[in-house]
Parts: sequence; C-alpha cells; structure tokens
Amino acid sequence: MVRYIIDTNGLISFVTDRSLEQQKKIGTYFAQAADGECGIVLAGITVSEFVYVLEKVYKRSSDETAGLLNAFLSTPGFDIVPMFDLKGILALWPKKVPDFGDAAIAAIAAFYSFTVLTFDRPLGKQLERLHIPRVVL
Repeated sequence: MVRYIIDTNGLISFVTDRSLEQQKKIGTYFAQAADGECGIVLAGITVSEFVYVLEKVYKRSSDETAGLLNAFLSTPGFDIVPMFDLKGILALWPKKVPDFGDAAIAAIAAFYSFTVLTFDRPLGKQLERLHIPRVVL
C-alpha cells in the first residue's frame, strides 16, 4: 500500500475553499485513505505550519484548528510522524531543497520510503532530482 506524506498546502487546500480544484484533487486521496486504499502521513512540521496558517492567515480559532487535527488523526488511514532527523534535513537544506519545511518532508519521505503528495511544482522538481517518489497534483 502506498503511503503519502502530504505537505501543508495540501492540508490547507482540503480544509479551505481557496481552490476548489485542489480541494477536490486532495479529497480523492483522503477518501482513498479512509477506505484503506492508501495511507496519508502528516509530518510534525506540517502540523505546525498548518496551525500557523489557519490561525494567522485564515483567522480560524484554536478550537476549530484542533478539531480539524483531531478529525485527521481519527480518520482511518491517517498517521503522524512527529519527529524528524535534523541531520537528514541539513543534508538537503538549503542547497538541494531551499525551503526548510519542504526539506523536512523530503527527508522523512526518503527515510520511510513515503511518496510526497503536493501541489508544489518546484518541490516536485527538487524531489525528482533527489529520486524521491512524488505525486504533483
């Protein structure tokens, strides 16, 4: 079974209406995870970025944001990797993957053999150069 590690933009697109096209695309993977057809993994750093963006940019309350995170974690097929290997990140960041959060996702994906699920085309190209499996939606 394929296990996807999702970036912050994927989570934000799912819970907001900023792009209905992206929401629909990512929703397909979320439904597949809930049905046991794949796994969705959240990195601890992605959770931190998600909380920050929802509260600061979208003005969501902490209670609402916590509810969304609890919903993700209680959905079958969803899991979290709370820790990361700083040495693995530093092997990628900043030269190979310029964004620290993206480098963390790439390092986790490489370590656990996850496929990165993202809308970020530049990240997709960086992952391709690193031979890290990815799906760019």
